[in-house]
Amino acid sequence: MPDEFPIHDLWIRPIRLDTSQAASVWHVLDFEDHILGRFGSLQIVRLPSGMETPFRVHDRSDEVWALVEGRARCAWQDLRPDSPTRDQIHRADFTQPTAMLAPFGVAFGVQAVDGPVLLVRLMTESEAQADEARTLDWPAGT
Repeated sequence: MPDEFPIHDLWIRPIRLDTSQAASVWHVLDFEDHILGRFGSLQIVRLPSGMETPFRVHDRSDEVWALVEGRARCAWQDLRPDSPTRDQIHRADFTQPTAMLAPFGVAFGVQAVDGPVLLVRLMTESEAQADEARTLDWPAGT
């Protein structure tokens, strides 16, 4: 995966899998990532084939998403007024376990392609305490 993305502060990376006879462990985030100082919310999301999450943006809450199973199409749009990549859109398809950041101020959504997808969603604030998310239309061509 490239080190640079068309949206400032965005990162996407493969999820490392460690297996033993007893268990399989998917490493999504580690302390060294410096992404989340605390966890406000963790959700497991299963989307049926052809379904999508809302395309939405939080003004102060980061989200980390991890694709565990399936084929997902993701989109980001930078809406931060002072960002060097303001208004940039990034789209990507994933078939392997992948972790990705949706920084605050960047709209994000996931679509299930060719079957259901299983995702993990972490937010820096709980849904109840987070700023109200704005839901937008999905970018054209997604």
